[in-house]
Amino acid sequence: MAQPTSTSSHYRATDAAVKNLSRAMAGPIEVDQVHVGDNGQLWPRTGTEPIRFTFVDRGRTFLARLVRVGERARLHIAGEIAQLPYTVESPALRAALLTAIRGMPRMALGRLVVGPGQTICVEAELAFEAPVTPNRLIAAAAMFVAATRPAAEHIDAAGSGKTPPPPTPRKRR
Repeated sequence: MAQPTSTSSHYRATDAAVKNLSRAMAGPIEVDQVHVGDNGQLWPRTGTEPIRFTFVDRGRTFLARLVRVGERARLHIAGEIAQLPYTVESPALRAALLTAIRGMPRMALGRLVVGPGQTICVEAELAFEAPVTPNRLIAAAAMFVAATRPAAEHIDAAGSGKTPPPPTPRKRR
């Protein structure tokens, strides 16, 4: 297939490819069933390797991995939110960050972990029922960010030397 000569012809070619692919597949197009070629072409995906992607929220990069297990899928999302200094580097900042972490209520989605090199990370693993469509994947990532942003902001405030805002308690349903 030749390179598209204009943006509009590229969109028409992509639309046609999506329509052809959706007719060939039974049901909605799932993210782990399609491969995007170098020229933007869509092809059925044959591999079983996980889908990996990154996204950025407020300057923080999050890494995500989608793994299919039969009719179900699991999405693991993780991102670095702060650096925990060693005691030798800054005893006061280390104490402030640890106090902030200990004082936070349990997050509704995700958890805080201290990773290699004293990196404070937030991570979660979400289960998906089929189909894993792009809309559902984006919604899950947005839900993760919304659920973990208060913890990140609380730790940011503690790390900047400001008094962190009181953590918001979870609402019970």
